[in-house]
Amino acid sequence: MKRHLPKSAAMLVLVMLLSGCAGTSSASSDDYTAATLFIKVTAKEHSDDYKQKWIVAHNSSMSNAEDIRLIVDSNMVWNLIEVGSEYFATYEGSAAKGYRLSQISHPGDQDTIR
Repeated sequence: MKRHLPKSAAMLVLVMLLSGCAGTSSASSDDYTAATLFIKVTAKEHSDDYKQKWIVAHNSSMSNAEDIRLIVDSNMVWNLIEVGSEYFATYEGSAAKGYRLSQISHPGDQDTIR
């Protein structure tokens, strides 16, 4: 005589198997971040061969905000950014791999293409 599991027991086993396969991640410096905020540019820098360029900025709405390095992919965008100016910017990435500037505009500039 064959013995069968009740449907509720079979469902319980299925749920346990599926939940065991779901991975959990702990917080680390490799966590992906995306942020949109007002920044104040404190420096513009580039590599010796000019292949990489970045800006150093901080959250302008916080008085004790730490500087963050944002990689800028476009030469034209990097050329137009001014040190000491405030911008509305979006960036993404991780502390381990670096942050990339996604969008940047002057606050209140309604003619900016987004």
